[in-house]
Amino acid sequence: QLAEVLTAANLEPATLQNINQRLADVLENKNQIVKALQYDVAKVSKAHNDLIRVYEAKLAEFGIPVDELGFRPLVTNTTTGPAGLVVG
Repeated sequence: QLAEVLTAANLEPATLQNINQRLADVLENKNQIVKALQYDVAKVSKAHNDLIRVYEAKLAEFGIPVDELGFRPLVTNTTTGPAGLVVG
């Protein structure tokens, strides 16, 4: 749709190419930001779930029922392996 609008505007080919390149650059930048934020969410979710597992182990160690913790793990695609071994 944008291409149709730009074509209908009868812009010079150099100007049209410049606009398209700037738009592509902006989209690429936004995509990189989204990817970085998704990675951050995965890291924080893993840390949250790791913390819950540690608390559950400590509660069990002291004979306290796990249900008293009140937290639930987040549903993620992260593993239960040690944190810090994932490369982005």
